[in-house]
Amino acid sequence: MKTPFVPLAVKEATRCAARHSILILSLLALPVLPACSLLHGEETVVIPQEETARDQARVAELQYRRASQTVDEKTRREEYLKAVKALDSVTQRFPDDRVYTPAAQLLKGQAYFDMREYAGAEREYRKCVERYTDVEDVHASALFGLGNSLYELGRIREGQKYFRQLQDQYSATKSPVVKQLVERAISKSREIKTERRF
Repeated sequence: MKTPFVPLAVKEATRCAARHSILILSLLALPVLPACSLLHGEETVVIPQEETARDQARVAELQYRRASQTVDEKTRREEYLKAVKALDSVTQRFPDDRVYTPAAQLLKGQAYFDMREYAGAEREYRKCVERYTDVEDVHASALFGLGNSLYELGRIREGQKYFRQLQDQYSATKSPVVKQLVERAISKSREIKTERRF
């Protein structure tokens, strides 16, 4: 039985951007993946092969959600690694998709960040920044994630560069999701400046 997708009302004029926003924001509302949806071997994870990018992304998002809700740190890491494999199935099987694949690429960066593997997060966020400049909310989220990853790696000046790029490029956006990211980038830049004074 498939888990229903969380519907969100969006205006017709912003339908494409809203689809990305829905993918990013709906993660908080998705239920836990049923145990039968991913088949685990002792060393192998079998990812169901869905026919559409949307359905494949749904499987990956559910696995990511499962990982984020896992309490035990060791198990959580294992679940995030399964989520990365599931997200890989989206990016590899549907490379030309401009809705679900960019969101999956972004979520891979977030999965690595959540595991505190900041170099992996940096790599995945860079892919988003380079490949999806035309997908506003994914690009803006990737700039923010890249800045945070570099900050965590101790490359503070380089991280600030991406926070500034986010602010410069998207300060006039109409997207509420991107506006929030711009505000967070401004806040993070101030926080970094304060830290550097002490």
